[in-house]
Amino acid sequence: MAKNNNEILTSKSFDIDIKRSINQINIFCPNINKMWTLFEKNADEYLIINTYDSILEIKRIKHQNIEPSFSCLIAKKLSEKLICQNVYLSGLDRSIHDIYYAIKKYYDYNNDLKEFKEIYNNQRKFIQKRDFCKDENCLMDIMYQHAYELHEYMPLVTPY
Repeated sequence: MAKNNNEILTSKSFDIDIKRSINQINIFCPNINKMWTLFEKNADEYLIINTYDSILEIKRIKHQNIEPSFSCLIAKKLSEKLICQNVYLSGLDRSIHDIYYAIKKYYDYNNDLKEFKEIYNNQRKFIQKRDFCKDENCLMDIMYQHAYELHEYMPLVTPY
């Protein structure tokens, strides 16, 4: 990483083998206005590097590998069947599952299960609301909102 704010990061700063620079893009976020550079690592992996302090790795996900967090072979509820039939909903379900268990792991590690109880209760309420859905639009709205809410509980993790 950059030793000071004036050092510009390149692919060499990260000991990675980059084929070539593809494009430079501007990403505008609240209170941030910096140049980012997109690099192709290979056909399925890309890196977006901020010139001073950040790197983001992006990997292409193959549709056939996206499965929900539960077995579609035993899906009984309409909501579960709809999730199994839609690759986007399957991926969203898998993301919610993974985020939830990453948060749980953090609270387990810090021996703070009392604080985790609110998150656990919210997860149960989410599943109940999800199971009332009768169509994909309802599922999309509820699942997207819950994924957003779960991100609020994610502990801040830095790559340093």
